[in-house]
Amino acid sequence: MVGIVIVSHSNTLAEGVRELAAEMAGPEVKLELAGGLAEEGALGTDAVRVMEAIGRADSGDGVLVLMDLGSAVLSAETALDFLTPEQRESVLLCEAPLVEGAVAAAVAARLGEPLAEVAKEARGGLQGKVAQLGAGEPAAPGPAGTSAPLEEGLTLRLDIRNPLGLHARPAARFVQTAAGFDANVQVMNLTSGRGPASGRSLNGLATLGIRQGHEILVSAHGPQAAAALDALAALAKRDFDEQAAPATPPTPVAPPAAPPDAGQALTGLPGAPGIVSGPARHFRPLDPEIPTGSSGDPEAEWEALTRALDQVRIEIRTARESVAARAGDYSAA
Repeated sequence: MVGIVIVSHSNTLAEGVRELAAEMAGPEVKLELAGGLAEEGALGTDAVRVMEAIGRADSGDGVLVLMDLGSAVLSAETALDFLTPEQRESVLLCEAPLVEGAVAAAVAARLGEPLAEVAKEARGGLQGKVAQLGAGEPAAPGPAGTSAPLEEGLTLRLDIRNPLGLHARPAARFVQTAAGFDANVQVMNLTSGRGPASGRSLNGLATLGIRQGHEILVSAHGPQAAAALDALAALAKRDFDEQAAPATPPTPVAPPAAPPDAGQALTGLPGAPGIVSGPARHFRPLDPEIPTGSSGDPEAEWEALTRALDQVRIEIRTARESVAARAGDYSAA
């Protein structure tokens, strides 16, 4: 299986991308990180960490390296110089978008696609977003998602009931199911007229813009066409294994209080125990005195401002620590 390396200036960002890609493709995919510097929380990239991540991700079928920007690309290129010529031949630095590319590449790797096909899926990671936002005609998907005239074969019509349509997670389940059979599976959105697209391509399905209430036509051609359609029909019946969010119970509304009878007193809920009476005192802030004289020496004024800011920081920190000690960090935030 092709391994994937995520290179980012931020280790937190790299971990988030890996979590998202693993959620879509499954834990079997090798997703290795080269995020941040050795110092905890430090931003930056390190060529040695990239090289080590490539070594961990390489299981013999090749490694795809995705990078965020700037020095991440330079560090990845430098990491290649640390490898032997034989190792470099199986490593591909990919210009695909980091998040969308990682998700599409992980799904393709999970299907056992070779390195070149995994890279093409990663490069097409923006197709779904381009199609949805109408930012232009999406580029044609790679071979796994090539759009071609709908082949003759067995067909199946499915109504999409998922509240968010066939978004990334259910689409990934569709792709994984379709890829498990010796059949060429194509999908067309009958409601919008988009397609057809390959049922083995996450990017291809994304371009169809399949939403709740849409009807799709699934066509299968090959030795296991019937079995593939049966499996996809069962998957759709399970709403693509997507659990519906539990319904939020309505907030109970207290019945309105009955007005008191004549001669009775209306008793409310006090904000604090006890009774107090006294004259009302209105807060009226005084206007600050604004000096009208010259500000004097600029350097001296700057030093005075710096000292004042330092003093304010100390006071804020002291107040926060005091609140945290008495009420906890959450209340002191």
